[in-house]
Amino acid sequence: MQKELIICIIIVIAIIVGNTLTHNNTKNAVSEVNKKLQEVTEKILYAQGETENETGKSFTEEQKNTKSVDAEEKENTKGILEKQNIEDEITKSSELWDKEYQTLAYYIEHDELEKVSEALVRAKANISAEEYSSAIENIDSCIFLLQHIEEKDKFTLKNIF
Repeated sequence: MQKELIICIIIVIAIIVGNTLTHNNTKNAVSEVNKKLQEVTEKILYAQGETENETGKSFTEEQKNTKSVDAEEKENTKGILEKQNIEDEITKSSELWDKEYQTLAYYIEHDELEKVSEALVRAKANISAEEYSSAIENIDSCIFLLQHIEEKDKFTLKNIF
């Protein structure tokens, strides 16, 4: 009787330690990926803000037509560089997610992880197509799903029952 009790206590302790380790890993992975995705969102919002003048109002057609050719070329170059920068950031985020996915797949449902991967691929495609509002929606979806995974993995009474 005493041996069985000791074995049960050891098993419970092992489960609690294992859960703590996996939750800490999940928390760190979600935090890193969320941070990268937030950076992408900020860069998209900054790039969209480039089409506004200092008062916050959009340029009128007359103002756009009166710009010199050199200014337009500089603006186009800047826009191309910003688009490339955004694409680089989403690629880095995707690579980070792929790395974290490999570890998280050991103990989290694959369906949950696939939803995040799918939303990230959609965001990447939206950015490539310069559909930034859709990209932001998909990035927000990724962030929500990642937070859901983290909450779902917590050791709470709500999650036990």
